[in-house]
Amino acid sequence: MDYNIVAKGFEMSNALRSYLDKRLSKLDRIVDNVVSMDVRLTREVKGREKVEITMHVGDKYIRVEEVSDDLYTSIDMAVDTLVKRVKKFKEMRRDRQKRAVKISSAVYEPQEKEKEETVGEIVRVKRFFLKPMNVDEAIDQMELLGHTFFVFRNAETDEINVVYKRKDGNYGLIEFE
Repeated sequence: MDYNIVAKGFEMSNALRSYLDKRLSKLDRIVDNVVSMDVRLTREVKGREKVEITMHVGDKYIRVEEVSDDLYTSIDMAVDTLVKRVKKFKEMRRDRQKRAVKISSAVYEPQEKEKEETVGEIVRVKRFFLKPMNVDEAIDQMELLGHTFFVFRNAETDEINVVYKRKDGNYGLIEFE
């Protein structure tokens, strides 16, 4: 499997590259339509080793991030998590026709006596193209990214919506007026 790799904070050894190749070859058996894959290895402060893998499969992105004290352990954890997410992705596609998602609408109305909270500063800005998709596709993408919410353009209404995972395990949909 071809992939792009970036090592930050250390020099990439042949042994490490060989180990990464061996671990990622596990994905060859379970996924076939990979458009691209990026692997980022970072040595952080205090000896923490972070591995980020982003895989572009069809029109979806699957992303994992793992951190530990050992780079090889981080690689193992990231690949294992990625394998689980790929299997979940394949299962979601297979079960899409069978699944009926219950959506609850949410309207936020602030309470009059809300406590004033200290707000931090913005430390990162991301820009995304909002691809039109239906609610089921947005939920799938949210799950594949491992997020608790996902902003998308609803293909049916052409409006910006947000899906989110509720504490009870169901999903919510926020529609703006």
